[in-house]
Amino acid sequence: IRDSEHTGVWVGSSKIAAVGINVTRWWSMHGLALNVTNDLEDFSRITPCGISDAERNVCSVSSLKPGVTLEEVQEELLLAFQDLFNCELRGAVVEEAQAQ
Repeated sequence: IRDSEHTGVWVGSSKIAAVGINVTRWWSMHGLALNVTNDLEDFSRITPCGISDAERNVCSVSSLKPGVTLEEVQEELLLAFQDLFNCELRGAVVEEAQAQ
């Protein structure tokens, strides 16, 4: 779900991923952080992403689909990326995911 006030990827009122970009001195950097199987208790000690709204929280893939593994999510993410951007990913991470 798109949230017009906050960046990231949302499932209802819970943030599951962050997407970022930075441009400095003609260099661009980008990244994706997806909560897969991490301990969500850690987020109770901070104000995640600067969002102090009590209605908002953080979730993970495993909190939505118990038992899912990092490897399963990694494979699905890579396949979805290739499909969305009509490209073929190469490298150690892709080869490792394909071998599973």
